[in-house]
Amino acid sequence: MTITAAEYSLYLFFFSWCWLSVAVSAFTDVFVFAKERRDILTATEEFRLNPSTRAAVYSSFYLGWLFGDPFFGWIADKWGRHPSVYIATALGLIFQASCALAVGPYSLFSLRLFAGVCMGGADLVAYVHCIELSGVQQRATSGSVMQCFFACGLCLAASFAVVFPDWRQLYFVAALPTALFIISWWWIPESPKWLANQLRSGKLKGGEKLQHSKAETADQHRALLHVTEEAGQVVGDGGSEDEKGHRNQTENGDKEFTYSMLLKDSDTSQLLMTVCVVWLIGGFVYYGITLSAGSISKEIHLNMFLMGLVEIPAYVLSRYLADTAGRKSSYISLTLLAAFFCLVSWSYPRKGGRLLFALVGKIFVSSCS
Repeated sequence: MTITAAEYSLYLFFFSWCWLSVAVSAFTDVFVFAKERRDILTATEEFRLNPSTRAAVYSSFYLGWLFGDPFFGWIADKWGRHPSVYIATALGLIFQASCALAVGPYSLFSLRLFAGVCMGGADLVAYVHCIELSGVQQRATSGSVMQCFFACGLCLAASFAVVFPDWRQLYFVAALPTALFIISWWWIPESPKWLANQLRSGKLKGGEKLQHSKAETADQHRALLHVTEEAGQVVGDGGSEDEKGHRNQTENGDKEFTYSMLLKDSDTSQLLMTVCVVWLIGGFVYYGITLSAGSISKEIHLNMFLMGLVEIPAYVLSRYLADTAGRKSSYISLTLLAAFFCLVSWSYPRKGGRLLFALVGKIFVSSCS
């Protein structure tokens, strides 16, 4: 399945916009649950949330994100990347906008929880879908661009909070960027890798696929059913005898891996645990700095905007260091630098300097991710 440069740019834009909409949905909570302020109307004041209740509702979106990733990842493997990511974003838009109608902390907790499940799942599936539509040499670029759009989402959330200081209005407006991604349904194709896996496992028949294809999409489907470099090397039912022999050899040589097989292998399970711990630490520092935008100094809007702005050069820096100095050494160095500047920010007496050191720490921790 050959994708032109224009098509790749279009796909990358829409998937990156999906990440932007996830960031806007997630980080509006910084303003919604800010402590007593005169410039914005917060849910903390309206519902008179005590510290423990505020912390519980504040974290509900990220709790949902924790369950949304594996849930929609499983759905994406069963139903395909294309329907999964759009179902997740459509449901996320509904729950995000419905948060504006919350009547109390319990309803707000529930709505934010389900919004986190959906938007977190959309975040994962959109990334996988984009990478599988990208060529091997384009994947690093795809990841970097999507991360830059995520950083822009923080800036956009801060901008929305300036224009819409009421938390109910802010929740509703924060759902609107998701609508732009949903309309891309008609331009984004299914993942060729997922289709190839379905063909290889016998769950999708090549002849049936071509038989029900429209004239304008028949060539795309026919390309998926023949040998490609990145789509699993699957051949359609109408191929030659040599092609059918190659297909049978490919099918017999491939195995369907499961999560239990992943855990049974000691080397792979150790590597998996190491990566999980690394992501846990990086995420803890990243979201800890970002969500503290309201407490580092009084300028909450400026803080959040700067938090997103400094991430953009961080992602460019991380890609350069990974290609020149190597992944492992770059990660260790950036992590130590992030830890150092975060500790300095925590112990610095003045809030102005505290913000500066926090931003530098944010650059390094963003580079790690």
